[in-house]
Amino acid sequence: YRKEEALKETKDKNLLKMKSRPFGLWVTTNYDTFIEDVIFSDEFGRDVVIDRPVRNIDFKPTPNGRLLLKIHGSIRTVDPEASIVITEDDYHRFLRQDKYLTNKLYTLFCERTVVFLGYSLSDHNIQFIYNEVLFDQKRGGGDRGRSFAQVRPAFFISRGKIDHATTTYYSHKRIKYIAEYELENFFADVETVFGGFERSRLDIEKRIAAGNGRYESLFGDLMKRPEADLMKIGSESRQSVISFVYDFIEVYVLSRDAA
Repeated sequence: YRKEEALKETKDKNLLKMKSRPFGLWVTTNYDTFIEDVIFSDEFGRDVVIDRPVRNIDFKPTPNGRLLLKIHGSIRTVDPEASIVITEDDYHRFLRQDKYLTNKLYTLFCERTVVFLGYSLSDHNIQFIYNEVLFDQKRGGGDRGRSFAQVRPAFFISRGKIDHATTTYYSHKRIKYIAEYELENFFADVETVFGGFERSRLDIEKRIAAGNGRYESLFGDLMKRPEADLMKIGSESRQSVISFVYDFIEVYVLSRDAA
């Protein structure tokens, strides 16, 4: 891996447009420095990168700053062998010792809309924490009384096809998925939808009220365990679902701030 090559290969890519979009929390299990070099190249020093192991951390996010959690460590640390998670013992050590990262991920799955990119959800640590969140939600007393904060949408983007066993697994985790979706196309759609979202931001609540049935249907899929095929997002619905997420999060934030 070379930083110069990474910057050259990503020049003029849709990925780079995400640098100026309000995606404040990033998580990676990779221990190279690609995301720091390409996305977090912040000349104003607002972005924060946290590697494991985390000890005595105390920081306050700055306005418009972003946070990158490198939960499996980083090659750039003083002692990479102590940082990088790669063996079975390392995975167990993460759950026992990295309480800051574990708690941060738990909060992330509870309070944020998560999009999994280039990732199979096979990581043991992620599976454990995500399952803990789902278990706590179910223990909360069924569908009644659940808030949007407790059941936030999660999405999985795959470049290739997804076999039936995997889609069934995702449905049990309440994860909607989009198969055969190149990441550059995903970033292009995010950019397109975000532009429309910004232009019509003041009309969001009115738009949701007008199309309430569609929003309830989409959100309802995430509140239960439907058949795996019903969790699939077709190619014709990609931009509309991204738009739905933007709108719903905005209304949730507005209502939370008002409270």
